[in-house]
Amino acid sequence: MALLRIQATLHREAQPGGRISEVMWRLTALQKHDFLLGAMIVSLDLNHDGRSAAARAFWSKDQRVEMLAALETALAIWEGDEATSMEAYKGAKVLRIMVDKLKAQQQGEGGEGEEEMLPEHSAAM
Repeated sequence: MALLRIQATLHREAQPGGRISEVMWRLTALQKHDFLLGAMIVSLDLNHDGRSAAARAFWSKDQRVEMLAALETALAIWEGDEATSMEAYKGAKVLRIMVDKLKAQQQGEGGEGEEEMLPEHSAAM
């Protein structure tokens, strides 16, 4: 969660009028990978927690809402950079899949059983 907060702060401050916008600041590929890794860890943790019985869930409902909001912020950042690189495009797509899955799970649409994999969710993309 800390990585996602840092990513959101850096993105906000790099926008026009932000504290670091004047220096033409850009994240390196390695830093972007760190942020994507953080987002994936949070999303996989939420996915696993959501599959547990409600009585055994580790995260409270408020924590889950906060974590999903952080993932949606990360997704918006990655989608904003989609046109700049293939890496950002792929990162946005994988985060979109995870956020959609978590939202469906939150609404009770996700179940314990295996779901049919859609072609756009394949790693072969």
